[in-house]
Amino acid sequence: MKLNRKYLIDLACSNDDLREAMMRVVFYKSKKLAVATNGMILAIVPYEPDANEPEEMYLSGKALKELRKANGSGKKILVDTIFYDSDTNSVFAPTDPSIKYNVGKGSWEFPDWESVLNWGPSKAHFSFNLELLTNLAQSVGAKKDSPVMLHLYPNGNQAYVTTEEDISDRTEIKDVLERAGTSGVGLLAGVRNDIKSKDPIEEKLNEVSEMFSIVTKLLAERNIQVQFEIQEGRLTGKLAKIPVQTEVPA
Repeated sequence: MKLNRKYLIDLACSNDDLREAMMRVVFYKSKKLAVATNGMILAIVPYEPDANEPEEMYLSGKALKELRKANGSGKKILVDTIFYDSDTNSVFAPTDPSIKYNVGKGSWEFPDWESVLNWGPSKAHFSFNLELLTNLAQSVGAKKDSPVMLHLYPNGNQAYVTTEEDISDRTEIKDVLERAGTSGVGLLAGVRNDIKSKDPIEEKLNEVSEMFSIVTKLLAERNIQVQFEIQEGRLTGKLAKIPVQTEVPA
């Protein structure tokens, strides 16, 4: 089989030995899909199966990581090739056929992932830079293993990041800021990709300038500094400084 190296699907596997089924990536030959979940996240990516493969293969996330490593490193390697051995029901990297990993199914049952998917059309779209979101979450106090909340708005153009679940019902930025308490609040500006213009950056700035002026004013009133930047035609925003409040403003 062939799996694009950009798909690090093993990251979606569980590391809990008591959840053996979720420690694996399932490869569905007829669907041409690889699926992994740890119970909190679910990843589904395409792959190219070989003709001699069984209908389903269950490969541990750790084994997939080792196979990727065996195939070598470097930007020139875009696809990982993995061979299947029908005699042992195992897979191996072409660079080292001596090390094989079993892909058989145990007594456990893999989660019914298809039942949790919403197959209807999405209601909103929001695009953002993943690294900026990570930096923003950490800047408002989120730890590596702590939850953060994205408050999405109907126009699909903005989202606020918080670490407090008790403000999930707040829909106005003013309410979010006033009820933030000792938690920081982050602003993430999204970019719609359906704007057609000879100068999309200028058009986008004109479109959201009023919104940003209101947001900046509200943040400035609370001594919160916000930064906006343009990278490769994408307008993004993040909070540079967040004061810690000892009590909720009246």
